[in-house]
Amino acid sequence: MINYLSGMVRAVEGLTVTLDIAGVGFELMSPQAAELQVGKQVVLYCYFNWSSEHGPSLFGFLHLSEKAVFELILKCPGIGPKIALSILSQMSSGAFVQALMTGSTGSLTALNGIGARKAEQLIVQLKGPAEKLIASGSLIFDAGAGSTQWKELADALQSLNYSRTEISSVLAATRAQASGTESFDQLLRKSLSILAKQRSGVSER
Repeated sequence: MINYLSGMVRAVEGLTVTLDIAGVGFELMSPQAAELQVGKQVVLYCYFNWSSEHGPSLFGFLHLSEKAVFELILKCPGIGPKIALSILSQMSSGAFVQALMTGSTGSLTALNGIGARKAEQLIVQLKGPAEKLIASGSLIFDAGAGSTQWKELADALQSLNYSRTEISSVLAATRAQASGTESFDQLLRKSLSILAKQRSGVSER
């Protein structure tokens, strides 16, 4: 099966990307389509789906963490690839996992196509699997999920004796709230603040 595709972005239309690989155009749907630039080389990690009604389709992700969360969403009964694609096109994978972990139905109902009942179903069905995903560490050390700064932040938190699960959870929350301009010290202070609230039973909103 196709694990990833590496090629030049030929066209982007909505959430659909055409990737040129040795003169062959591959069409993929990607929640990060808006981040891609026509004419640029890119690597997209792939998820293959087969529908008896529509046949084969490919979904592409810039980072393995997004692909992992996409597959997580598909574990919820009644949720197909198109809904999962819509969710991740509206919020980051880290923000979605954080919403599951904190039970934030408000964050999910703010998404187009997700009502209160569906939001509750996502939380109930996926919180357990999300905890396993966090415990696996894939959201900490995935190279695509951030720069060396995030690895250093994880190491700093580990040196303070926080558990692997706590570190993965807080990094997902911190990434979701980060603007990209923060210094290491600012990110560390923010992470410690979130951890303190989580340990005291106060949800980070």
